[in-house]
Amino acid sequence: MSHIRIPSFVLLLTSLWFAANSFPGPQNGEAFVPLEHWRKTVLTGDAATLKSFYSMARPLQEVPPSFKTAEDDVNFWTEWKSKGLADLSLEISAQKHVADAQILVIQAELTVKEEAGLRKYYVVLGQGWEQQGGDWRIGTISREDVTRLKVPSKRLHLYAEDANARVEIAKAVRKAQHSQKRILLIFGNNVCTNCDVLEEAFKGPAIAGTFDQNYELVHIYIGALDKNLDVARQYGVPLPRGFPALAVLDSNGELVFSQKQGEFANARWMAPEDILDFLNKWKSDTTKY
Repeated sequence: MSHIRIPSFVLLLTSLWFAANSFPGPQNGEAFVPLEHWRKTVLTGDAATLKSFYSMARPLQEVPPSFKTAEDDVNFWTEWKSKGLADLSLEISAQKHVADAQILVIQAELTVKEEAGLRKYYVVLGQGWEQQGGDWRIGTISREDVTRLKVPSKRLHLYAEDANARVEIAKAVRKAQHSQKRILLIFGNNVCTNCDVLEEAFKGPAIAGTFDQNYELVHIYIGALDKNLDVARQYGVPLPRGFPALAVLDSNGELVFSQKQGEFANARWMAPEDILDFLNKWKSDTTKY
């Protein structure tokens, strides 16, 4: 079963507004029209009109840095417009409606026109909207840092907790001996956000072709750093340095590379180019297509 990934700031935002501790996902087909009007205004770069969407009368005290003022949010979006923001896609990953208020968790994808071409950026937003008279206004805002890789809105549950890691590696070796692909071992667990980020990146259009043509993938479950530690040691992966942790094997199952410094433990802060560089560096020269 998939679970909605809810940033901690949204839980706090929800408690501030509704004294609630549950946050269901959006109903199928449910849309919030004012959000679309806000999105279109962001794309105009018109700061004055954008500011009219906000009503920040409720003072917030002792809140985390992710909470923003109306002025900060308007500046954030107008600055991105000046940087070349060409499109903005919004996906509501969680939503709560009570009386005259809406709480939204939003996955935002920014398409920015830069000298090298179009580039994607991602940011998770929390917005609390209030109905005032006949109008909707944003009364509470929270925003995570912008990343180059998307954080999936739901847990991907990549790791089979009862799988035999050595059996799975042996299966991958048999496949790789035919295709001459390399084998990528990824050590992690099902509550690891950066494991999900890395998996999402592998499936993205910028990376999927290179990954699929060159690698067999094995997910190895590490529990709470108490599972398959012997397998990690065998392949020279120091799990306490952070995870997801990666090792690359050749088509015969021999170790080619293992990370030593937790390089992928903060995958969300990496760029697609970083991951492509890694995959191209360690792929086989004899891969069969």
